[in-house]
This record gives sequence, C-alpha cells and structure tokens, in this order.
Amino acid sequence: MPEVTPTSIQANLPTADSRLAAELAIPDFPHTLVISMSEDKREKARDRRLSAVLNHTGCATLNIEPPAYTHDGRSSGRRESLSGIELRAEYLKAATHWASQEMETQDLPVALAGEGPAAAACLRLAALHPQAVFAVIARSPRTDLVEEALPQISCPVLLAVGENDPVRLRLAEQATRGLCCKHRLAVFAGVGLNFAEPEAWETYATLAANWLLFEAPYRASQAVDARHSLIFLGSHEEGTEGEEARRYQDWKRWTTPPATSDPMHTGPRMGNGDGKRQS
Repeated sequence: MPEVTPTSIQANLPTADSRLAAELAIPDFPHTLVISMSEDKREKARDRRLSAVLNHTGCATLNIEPPAYTHDGRSSGRRESLSGIELRAEYLKAATHWASQEMETQDLPVALAGEGPAAAACLRLAALHPQAVFAVIARSPRTDLVEEALPQISCPVLLAVGENDPVRLRLAEQATRGLCCKHRLAVFAGVGLNFAEPEAWETYATLAANWLLFEAPYRASQAVDARHSLIFLGSHEEGTEGEEARRYQDWKRWTTPPATSDPMHTGPRMGNGDGKRQS
C-alpha cells in the first residue's frame, strides 16, 4: 500500500498523580482518533504496527505509556487503592481529555483500542463515559474483569480473538451475551493469544481499520435485533464448499474495503445472529 507519513508529536499527558508519555500520529485529513495503551516494549511494537495501518486509512493515533505496574497489577505509584483496571481506565480518560483540548484532535471522535486488561479498561471507560467514546476495539480482552459494565456500553464494539486461545474466546462469547450495543466478534483461524502467527497481526489491523471506517459510524442505522454477528477469519481457498466458503467470504469481505463511494453504504453487511445476512 502507498506509504503514509503522518505528523508525529511526542507529549507528556497530565494525570491526577503522574504524567503519561504519549506519541500522537496525525495523517492528512483524519476522521477518527484511536487511543491505545502500551504497557511493555512488546505491546508498544505491536501498537505501532496497528497505528501504521490506521494512519493509512485516515485515523489519527495516540499511544500512551502508563507508569510501571507491580506484579499484582496495581500501580507502583501513590494510588494503590485503585485496581489495575480502574487505573488503566483513568489513564485512558486522561488521554481522551487531553485530546479534547488539543487543536489537532479536539474535533475528532475517539475510539479506544487495547488488548487483555487494557481492553477491559477501554470497555470500562466506554461504559462510564459514553459521550466521550465513539467505538472500542478489544483484542483478546479480559471481559471477565468488567462484566458489570458491559450492558452499559452504547458505542460499537469489536471483539477480536484467536481461535487457539480458548480462555479468551470463551470470555468473548460470554461478553456478546452481556453487550446491548452494536458489536462484532471476530475469531481468527489458527491464531493464539498474542497473534504471533504469520500475517495474523496485519489481518487484525486491517479488520480494525475497515471496521472503524465502514461500519462503526453507522451504529444508529442498525436495528436492535441486528446488533451482533460472528465473523470467522482465516486463509481459506476459493472454491471451498459450505461453511468453509462462508468463512472465506467473511474474511475477504472484512479485509477488502467496499468498492463504493455511496456515503449511506455501511460497508460489510451486518448479520442478525441467526446466520442470515441483511442487505
């Protein structure tokens, strides 16, 4: 794909008791700001790869690095009375507030992206501050940590899980029964917890970018009974039959932008949970 070189800005974001190192990347004419949180070098490397794909599709990205966590998941700072999820949510809230004050990002809708416990914090913030969050992308999320918050979320949610991660897959499937908003569960064939398999991360990043661009903006147009559909992504060959062919078409549809300029076109079609497709 053509190279996109966004404007990059380093910043320190204020919080109640510390400051967050942050990296803001802004392409020309951005349509959404995606905020993510990296808690170690491995996560930061993956988040930069995600940011590159998002920047290419017109998303600005803001990646924050929270203060170090101790082994029990609590902050090593003064606010030890708060759980790790609550702290992560507060850091994300600080990032959304900072973005709302900056000239480059103040008019952009904010999407949150995270993995594991950070994804749970994204969901928590979306439940507590619905006016501040446009959409949530949750990869391998620890939804069991925020079960009580799921019914309160009103923005679109994308849950992305590897087929070979049975624990997170079970949690995500349970979460779909608690969510009352428009949501997708994307299961990646042959992929484990860390999406380390060849091309798995790129497929996930492309799915997330296309979902933000072509489906999430149309949440108000979806009927309540059509708010959820399972999609199964994998490298299936053309010409396969039955379920395998359906899975391949799901994968191709979600990794290829719609060939239409019609602003009312919702991109990938929503399912209604019974295996049927809507036009």
